[in-house]
Amino acid sequence: MAESRRNRGGGGRAGSDLTPLGSLLGNVASLGRGRRISADAWRRAVGDRISRRTEPGPLSSGKLTVHVASPTWAQELSFFSDAIAARLRDEGVEVNELRFRVQRVQPAPRSSSPVRKRGNRVPLSPELVERLSKIDDAELREAIAEAASYAAGVSSAKRR
Repeated sequence: MAESRRNRGGGGRAGSDLTPLGSLLGNVASLGRGRRISADAWRRAVGDRISRRTEPGPLSSGKLTVHVASPTWAQELSFFSDAIAARLRDEGVEVNELRFRVQRVQPAPRSSSPVRKRGNRVPLSPELVERLSKIDDAELREAIAEAASYAAGVSSAKRR
């Protein structure tokens, strides 16, 4: 009886089937951080302009955290989260939802490989052009206009 009590707590001793608590906690902590997607997959999905002002963060349970350079970027990109998620799925990333977090972003270097364009660009509606004119950040305004133009082109191509 005394022998069975001694072996129950094993603590990683030779011959024990028990795993030390520290190694279990380390595994759980790494699961909480989620996996990362490649910077290339991110750039192909969002384009050079947006990738220079954003970074993909952890991906966990289909939710991708995206680090953005400012609250304005977070707000404006949130309008395109469905389109961005669809492009990421085209890249093989299993994502259903994007969450935007403001933090310092290291500018991504320009890539020599081309960004795939999906669909044709179409002219933006006067209402959208008016709304875009209210965005102070010229780079962000141009990136959103380009994304909206391509998204409208993809949408109109799907209706055909």
